[in-house]
Amino acid sequence: VRAIKSAAELGYTRKAAEVASIGARTAVAACREGRAENEVAGLTYHAMLTAGGEHTSGGPYVITGPRGASAHMLPERAVMERGHNVYLEIGGIYNRYAASCMRMVSIGQPSSETKKIAEVMISALTAIVAAIKPGASSESADTAGRGVIEKAGLGDYFHHRVGYSMGCSFPPGWGEGTVADIAQGNTKPFEPGMVFHCVPCILIPDWGCMGFSETVLVTKTGSEVLTDCPRELAVSP
Repeated sequence: VRAIKSAAELGYTRKAAEVASIGARTAVAACREGRAENEVAGLTYHAMLTAGGEHTSGGPYVITGPRGASAHMLPERAVMERGHNVYLEIGGIYNRYAASCMRMVSIGQPSSETKKIAEVMISALTAIVAAIKPGASSESADTAGRGVIEKAGLGDYFHHRVGYSMGCSFPPGWGEGTVADIAQGNTKPFEPGMVFHCVPCILIPDWGCMGFSETVLVTKTGSEVLTDCPRELAVSP
């Protein structure tokens, strides 16, 4: 019942995705040298609630620099510095239904290494979304994304499932727990009406993190990305 959403539930999820997308775009635009994590988080939260969203089930996560290696830390007073990568994971809520979007911002021009890592993670996300279609196994989508990361030599820094089911949620998390996972060992097929948050993200100690995510609906013919924020490493001047 929870894994496959009704038309009404999908309507709520689409609204949640609109809210998350507004939050993500706001957060990306707000990141700049000298600004604190909690200030960006506050602007993001205000934008989402003003857009018709509700109290979030988690985050918004705004983590700068090496702190990003811990991923789901809550924003504090840490200040964004030139050379930092800022991890943003923004979850929108509408009628308690969730959608989320993960993006990254480089404070100042990124190094060539950072650009390459970002390209790998974007490619991994693209591969995961492309692998999601009715009848395909969850494991196959995990393999598609994980393979891109491992081929680039970054597999040691990826310790997470590739995706998880989204739907009705309450704090402290927006996922649906064990309802449906995109993970190794899960041979269950995708079915139309399922919704997943696809989350390829690597955590590198003393460096930070790099990851991009989308909320994705399984359709009758493939998949549809519901969140809408440029899928790129944004650069703050």
